[in-house]
Amino acid sequence: MNKLYSFLLIALLAIPTSGFTADTTLTGSAEFGVRSVSLNNQSGRFSEYQNIDEGLVGNVDINTQKDGRYLNLKIQSAGENDESIEFSGGQYGSYKYSLFFDEMRHNYSYDNRTFYSGIGSDTLSYSATDDVAVPIAHTANVPIDISLWNTFDYGIERKKYGAKIDIDFTTPFYIKVDLRQEETNGTKPFGVASGVFGSFSAANFSPFGQLVELPEPVDYENTTLKLTSGYSTKKFLVELAGTLSTFENNKDLLTWRNPYVTAQELSETSVLAPDSDYYKLSAKTVIKQLPQNSVLALKASIAKMESDIPLLSGIWSSNNGPTFGGGAPIYTFTTLGLNQSKFEGDVTTTTGSIALSSKPSKNLSGKLYYDYFNKDNSSSHIVYTNLTSFNTVENHLFEYEKHRAGIDLRYKLTPKNKLSGGYEFKTVDRERDDFESTSDHKLFVQLKNTSIDSVALKLKLQYLDRSADFLQADEGADVFAATAIERFHYRYDVADKVQTLAKLGVEFYPTDNLDLGLEYSYKINDYDETLLGLTEDVRHEVYADVAYHIPNVVRLSGYVGYEKVNQDSKNRQFSSGDNTNPASGTVGTAFNWSQELQSDYWALGVMAEVPLIENKLYAVLAYNYQKNDGSNEMNSEGATALEDIDEVDDYDLQQIEAKCLYTYSENLKIVVGYRYEKLDYADDQYEDYNFSKVGAFDSYYLSGAYADNDYEANIGYLALNYRF
Repeated sequence: MNKLYSFLLIALLAIPTSGFTADTTLTGSAEFGVRSVSLNNQSGRFSEYQNIDEGLVGNVDINTQKDGRYLNLKIQSAGENDESIEFSGGQYGSYKYSLFFDEMRHNYSYDNRTFYSGIGSDTLSYSATDDVAVPIAHTANVPIDISLWNTFDYGIERKKYGAKIDIDFTTPFYIKVDLRQEETNGTKPFGVASGVFGSFSAANFSPFGQLVELPEPVDYENTTLKLTSGYSTKKFLVELAGTLSTFENNKDLLTWRNPYVTAQELSETSVLAPDSDYYKLSAKTVIKQLPQNSVLALKASIAKMESDIPLLSGIWSSNNGPTFGGGAPIYTFTTLGLNQSKFEGDVTTTTGSIALSSKPSKNLSGKLYYDYFNKDNSSSHIVYTNLTSFNTVENHLFEYEKHRAGIDLRYKLTPKNKLSGGYEFKTVDRERDDFESTSDHKLFVQLKNTSIDSVALKLKLQYLDRSADFLQADEGADVFAATAIERFHYRYDVADKVQTLAKLGVEFYPTDNLDLGLEYSYKINDYDETLLGLTEDVRHEVYADVAYHIPNVVRLSGYVGYEKVNQDSKNRQFSSGDNTNPASGTVGTAFNWSQELQSDYWALGVMAEVPLIENKLYAVLAYNYQKNDGSNEMNSEGATALEDIDEVDDYDLQQIEAKCLYTYSENLKIVVGYRYEKLDYADDQYEDYNFSKVGAFDSYYLSGAYADNDYEANIGYLALNYRF
């Protein structure tokens, strides 16, 4: 921050100030205050994207101008970790510039725990000073006393700073320059699988059930330069733009000691975000005042993302253990037969669009449009072979091409009845193993009626039909068991579906002082071809608001909202490739099961604004309430019933705020306020939360990420606002 303030000060001194003398117009405001916070629990939910701490707070906004020139300085949340500063200036109709800094913190959770040392670095290890001796049954060789683990917070901090310059020449030409840098630092949760055997006695022989939650170091730098040049008149616009962006991760590999290997000290390596370079060229043209009151707009762009990162030459593996004669597994480094030692990312994105908007008559207007999008992935095709088992694995390079075309029409039936509608066709060709292509047909019609002076009615109906080309339907049952189920699994993002949407809105103005609004929407996604996967998604949304005003007495406003979501899906438990077909019902240990995910969300808010002393003292009282009730109902055709999940993202959030605004003078206002906020959160995945579980099939070591949800906060504040 000290560097930033010096940077701004130098910039202020470097800008010519001749002419900004006594007759210069100076306006602005300065707000300074103090805040007190009482918080019963340091919660990541409470301060996820906001900074509410005790102490001094301040905002400054200063504006000067003379003869068409101006200088502005704006500081928000001064001295806090979500501070923003912008210094700008220029001359109206000629040029403008700005220097800016913005800081934002994303807090995930507090008081997290881990037995690892080196938090924030790219190497995590531990010393088992309170360890359990290696028994016959596999027990991890780590400290068992949680109080001895290290305490830390999950959170990242983003800092953006840069400069912008816009120059409008006396001719129709203009130039824009935007240079900025973003730095991101901190830690975030990172889950990894240990990949080692969990038992010496065959009670738990799977190498895939052991999980570790690690603090991933975040140390990013992203620099972006954008240059724009154009020519603009009343009839014509053409613009060219170029963007260059570089991303650097100063910690692109994370080395961590594997806590499930007890016979030796073994360190694993995980690959983090790679460095990359991004380039983009774009152009657009707008032609105005064409026949039929038409405007033609054309846009095109080509962008390229490049990255590279060294590949790990091998993995740690064991050829003994419970399935190979028992005893403590000894892990050795197995070299992989890589076809190349480095992955080179190379993705090119090409876009193009054309749109013609016309208004041939007073009552009729419309738009024709076409969009094109192509993602071409020319990245490295990596093939590697385990030189022990000789199994071959290769990566999948995803790419796709999208075309979208449509027409929108709007017609004024009468001065108070407007009808609009349209049709859109979209096709997508993908490089995927399951669905190669999809085609969407979408129709909509909308009517707005204002025949009654105090009532406005809006009705919208929309229908979408998606057809998909499923590639795996004809694969035989003799394929490998783990992939045989893919013949019946339709993923909802590309599966066949029919979507129906209806939306009704009413606005009612019975008197000059009373406004009422009501809106209801219904949407259903029906995946009627899906055998396994999401089969139906139904949503209801209701929203109502009211505003009532008695001049010089009170202003009341309120709202209420309700959303209901039901999602049904079908699934199958199987053990081999020949019993994956859901039509076969229950066969041995294979059976079908289904789930219904439900969510009921309520929101309510009221606010009263009362002038206690005319033009002097003003009071505001507000209350907001949100509630979500989620559940997952499970149904099984197997021998054993599945247990329902009663609490899925359940929460109650209450917020109360009361404040008084006192106008001491024309320039000085005083604000005194109090805010109360309380969150009760419940989710079955956090029930009886435990940092570690060792010895069962689903062994894990957790760190507490996202577990600190509930809170109760009392906030008082006093602020002075001076305007000049």
